[in-house]
Amino acid sequence: MELDVKNLNFPCQSCGRVGLADGNDGFYYCVHCGSRCEDIVDADIADENFYDASNRGALYQDSHRRAPVASTFDSEPPVTQSQLWATLTQSPKTPNEQHNIYEYNPYSPMADVIGSVGPATLNDFGPTIPDDFGPSAGSRGLSYKDYYNEVRIRYVMGLQIMVQLQCEALTKEFGANPLVNQICGPIWFRYLNASGVFDDDWADETIRDSESQKQGEVKETKPRLKFRAEPHNIHGQRAVMIWYRSLRQRLPLSSSLAISFLACHVAREAILPTDLVQWSIEGKLPYFYAFMEIEKNIGEPSSACPLSTSLMFRPSQSVSSQKLESLAASIAETIGLELPPVNFHRIASRYLRKLSLPEDQILPKALLLQEWSMPPDLWLSSSEWRLPTRVCVMCILIVAIRILYNINGFGVWEKSLCKGACTSISNGDNEDYNQFDAEKLLQKLHAIYDQIDLSYEYSKDLSTYLQYCKDVVFAGLEPSYEDYEEERSIEQLWEFYQKNKDDIEGIVDQDDLNRKRPRESVKCRDCYEENKKLCDHHPSDSQFCDFSMDHKNTCFSGETSTETYMDRAIKELKQEMDENRFLYIPPRKIIKRRDYLHYKRKRDDGAFTYVAHADYYILLRACARMANIDTRLMHWAVLIFEKRLSWLEKRIEECLHMMPPKVSCEFCRTEDKADDDNADDINLSELTL
Repeated sequence: MELDVKNLNFPCQSCGRVGLADGNDGFYYCVHCGSRCEDIVDADIADENFYDASNRGALYQDSHRRAPVASTFDSEPPVTQSQLWATLTQSPKTPNEQHNIYEYNPYSPMADVIGSVGPATLNDFGPTIPDDFGPSAGSRGLSYKDYYNEVRIRYVMGLQIMVQLQCEALTKEFGANPLVNQICGPIWFRYLNASGVFDDDWADETIRDSESQKQGEVKETKPRLKFRAEPHNIHGQRAVMIWYRSLRQRLPLSSSLAISFLACHVAREAILPTDLVQWSIEGKLPYFYAFMEIEKNIGEPSSACPLSTSLMFRPSQSVSSQKLESLAASIAETIGLELPPVNFHRIASRYLRKLSLPEDQILPKALLLQEWSMPPDLWLSSSEWRLPTRVCVMCILIVAIRILYNINGFGVWEKSLCKGACTSISNGDNEDYNQFDAEKLLQKLHAIYDQIDLSYEYSKDLSTYLQYCKDVVFAGLEPSYEDYEEERSIEQLWEFYQKNKDDIEGIVDQDDLNRKRPRESVKCRDCYEENKKLCDHHPSDSQFCDFSMDHKNTCFSGETSTETYMDRAIKELKQEMDENRFLYIPPRKIIKRRDYLHYKRKRDDGAFTYVAHADYYILLRACARMANIDTRLMHWAVLIFEKRLSWLEKRIEECLHMMPPKVSCEFCRTEDKADDDNADDINLSELTL
């Protein structure tokens, strides 16, 4: 009867759990933590211990001992965590070593976070596995500490490389100040230190938290044979995955974008969270495909951290601009960083240029409003429910434009419709030149509203989209085997597309136009038929046969056509306002005051309804689309800013009319006090008794 010596039910000296497995090398290893048991050896491993010629088994003799094979390597001290970190932070040996992405070194003060780091090279490690055993036997020697150290170091280093790549792209591709590279280093290390991932009890505490999440009786679960050498918790969950999820929670991948934005904010750059989100989605900023560059720098996954690089460093979804801004403010609060307000001058100047508005006229007045009011919304906030800072900047611009151009419900836009429809030839000598022409401003905003493009760059054409899918969406994915037929079919289809590219895109654009704008086509056809009838009724009058392309291909002739165009334009505006829960107000007729007009909102059927004139709404919707925010939220932000201005004016007026208190100083009030004393004296001579 043979004894089963492959598995022994003995307790492990390291973890205390029961279960030892034969390693086929004369020793037994723990099936839970992989440590080697030094007290138990296999006696039937040497050649002299097998059965002899007399079919008798040899007895174990003390003289029969295996002599340890002398190592060809010099004995080295055990590798410390700081040495491992220093080795991982070294730049790869490339021909362009002096000009790689790590040429700036803001990340050198690693001693502030972990400890002093001495010079280390790859030779400091010595042999990674025993020289007389195979690689499989060496992997069994990994300890509990080796696993969580490797997972932690690999994740932290990958996230640091992602931050470096993003800062480099901001400076080289988007013209950001090189100071961004120097600022993000201290922010990153202070955030890393505050996260607590390098605490001594981080690994054990994470395992205990995972074990305490499940209530009730603990069921004994056996780990999979593939991962049996890895440490597990009492529920059979892999400790590697538990530590990875803890790192992902404490140091999310989106924090790389937040740190990059925080560095731009401190450097006073006019880069907004919406820019970083858009660039990351379009693939211009290393975020979704950064895992490929990370693997080139830190290498492939090891046995201590078998998680793939794409799993660890590829985000599953994009982060919103509001979440990114609040995360940046939260990081600043965590590390104790005092933030300045946003760079109002540069952001406002950027918005005015995009809207094609006169910067030299509007920006100085907007700066006066900003310096006088100093709204708190210009500072970053960790709350996701507060309005973004870019909205506050746009609110100040809206109020400044309304004050300068006197946009207060006087019906300037409606008058421009009438002028554009019924005037034949205007006399420029009789027109009064106005520096702040509200009519031209509203016409420009009305025309530029449809030209504001918020779509992504990869949606321009099919070739750009396919290249985007190859570089970003399916980055790093390759077929499991070479299929020459598939590759040949792809090449043929691509050649066919390149030859017929113009015809295909023309058909697609025509289909989109027919689907998206059926109402405009019907209106143009009706307008043409209407004006054709007018021309037939008045064949001798050229006034009724003018066809204007300046008003959306609409024909105008006489008073009837003018009224039709105005009614149609106002009807379209009312319909759009109704979709955004705005109520159209006709122009003011009885004007009592020409000062600033304040709008209000009312609650109707549980929801807020806003009222506005056409002039204000055209300005509001253009600015809202430029700031990439809903029109109602923009109007709400304008109301908040106007309320703050009214409060400031009221307080200033109260202070100006407030009487100073009486001075009670005895030195400067001596004469007044003497007069008061004389006035209170009683003149007894004038009394009649």
